[in-house]
Amino acid sequence: MIRHNNGSAVAVVVLHEIYGLNRHVEEVCLNWSRLGYDVVAPGLLAGRVYAYEQESEAYRAFMEGVGFAKAAGDVRVLLDELRTTHTQVFVVGYSIGATIGWIVAKQGGMDGLVGYYGSRIRDYVDVPPRCPAMLFFPEKEASFDVTRLRDELSAMDGVQVRLFPGEHGFADPFSGRCATLSAKEADGLSISFIWGLQQG
Repeated sequence: MIRHNNGSAVAVVVLHEIYGLNRHVEEVCLNWSRLGYDVVAPGLLAGRVYAYEQESEAYRAFMEGVGFAKAAGDVRVLLDELRTTHTQVFVVGYSIGATIGWIVAKQGGMDGLVGYYGSRIRDYVDVPPRCPAMLFFPEKEASFDVTRLRDELSAMDGVQVRLFPGEHGFADPFSGRCATLSAKEADGLSISFIWGLQQG
């Protein structure tokens, strides 16, 4: 687990993608910490960190050893703990982390969700989230129609969806899939979104 304590009344929970608590997650946590937030990034893979070329192995390990339901339950416990010490709790998730955040947001317990390329959100569109959500997707995904998912999600109250040039993983500068301009714009929007919700 990564933690940065700044004595803030507002916490940001960062949910990693399939590779675990890697360098990208460390940088994301530092960036939110520099903005003054308390930051927590739980390890959802029992401390394991995978290289980018191990994507298939990492995904299989997650699905067989953890799964979305267990990960969402663990995150919900963390959010409940943070709500006892913070006035607001926000979640920023990447890929599987975005999907986990979306599942938890449908149950409540957070004040806002930012999700980057949570492609499996498409399997959980039966119930809208109980908090405002901003979701970022690449303009094309190999396994589904992003435009159709955008339209379906955008019809939900409180859900904003933006499509960006690039591939799945476009916001990770270490992955080889980074689209710098898209990442910069998405990161700026996420900061403004959470800041706006924080101000009420």
